[in-house]
Amino acid sequence: MGDIIIDVDSKGVAELTSATPFFIIRAGGIIVLKIIAEFFVKPESTDAAMKLAKELVTKTQKEQGCIAYNLFADNENDSHIVIIEEWHSQEVLDMHSASDHFLQLVPAIAALCEKDPSVRTFTKIV
Repeated sequence: MGDIIIDVDSKGVAELTSATPFFIIRAGGIIVLKIIAEFFVKPESTDAAMKLAKELVTKTQKEQGCIAYNLFADNENDSHIVIIEEWHSQEVLDMHSASDHFLQLVPAIAALCEKDPSVRTFTKIV
């Protein structure tokens, strides 16, 4: 049995080169970005914000170049929701930020918040 080698190009496009249950991912020269977006939702708007956030996650996870896009709720405060994202490159992150669903859903979620969302970007070192 050979390894599945997935070569990922600068746009996050993967190409399969063999068949087996073991995966090796080569991301030659690709910068992996992690985004942590925090939303501090008004308590009375938590259900509405969570519904919008779930829609955002579902649509975003299908985007080219998205490594991970997950929604979390704070264990001590369910109106504090966090989206943790991973992207193959700044280019695909920029495409995500310009997508119709992002431009529609993120401002709608932010409108339900007590304060501006916090968005931090990290670059993978090791």
